[in-house]
Amino acid sequence: MAKVTIDQLLAKKLDDNKKKTVLFKSKELGGDLEVNKIPLSKVLTLLDGSEGLSTPDAMARNFELIYECCPLLHNSDLQKSYEVVEPFDIVAKILNDNIGEINRLASTILSLYGVDFEDAKDKVKKQ
Repeated sequence: MAKVTIDQLLAKKLDDNKKKTVLFKSKELGGDLEVNKIPLSKVLTLLDGSEGLSTPDAMARNFELIYECCPLLHNSDLQKSYEVVEPFDIVAKILNDNIGEINRLASTILSLYGVDFEDAKDKVKKQ
């Protein structure tokens, strides 16, 4: 393995800045939803204690994660239109309670932080 150089680290910084926004291809919405990478500390706070959560609690965590990463969902007119009580409830409303789509979006967000769900699935299958 080669020794890392300052030039490589500087180039990586420029590259990392480009990777802060991705587009999620939503079947439910019929288009691309912009997803922003938020600070790692915020993601860790959202994920803290997620081991062993009940399904409803895990889904609520996904709603909040998605809400925090999708600025379009922060629109107050959108939230009023869908009559949501909590702002992050807009996620389930706009995605028509599609659990698969919600999980795919949450997985896409976590992949921005190096979480590879396909790799985890493969490891579980091999055991």
